[in-house]
Amino acid sequence: SRRYGISDPGNLGTLLRSAAGSGVDAVLLLPGCSDPWGLKTLRSGMGAQFRVPLQHMGTWADTSDLLADWSCTALAADAGGELAHDEVDWRRGAALIVGSEAHGLSDAVRADPSVQLCRVPLAEGLGASECLESLNAAVAGSVVLFEAQRQRRVHQVSHQ
Repeated sequence: SRRYGISDPGNLGTLLRSAAGSGVDAVLLLPGCSDPWGLKTLRSGMGAQFRVPLQHMGTWADTSDLLADWSCTALAADAGGELAHDEVDWRRGAALIVGSEAHGLSDAVRADPSVQLCRVPLAEGLGASECLESLNAAVAGSVVLFEAQRQRRVHQVSHQ
């Protein structure tokens, strides 16, 4: 069966480190995700597991319900997304969904009408988009997380 979570421990640790560094409130781990407490994940996360709350979820339906309870907009990183990651308003109530390295987003996430797909645009010209289909899941997720943090920081400064 296909695994739709971040299955590579190094990638999960990198994402957790970026989540902690960008100030997320929590990380929700769906089935199929690598063990956040495994040695390689701990090493690549540099202790981020101790700085951001982790919550294991049962199904996408449970996760979707929780995000609705939290009044979060669900946005999924996908190379085919209609919106660029920097066109999304990340300043309040947003959740980023990152699919597996091999299979991308699960069918349940793709079928959920409340989930918007966003992409990290790649550079045009010099063959970049032809030879590079998409970014690594941890890299793409990190780029999006820090764009969200940038928007929140700029918004906060402009309202002081």
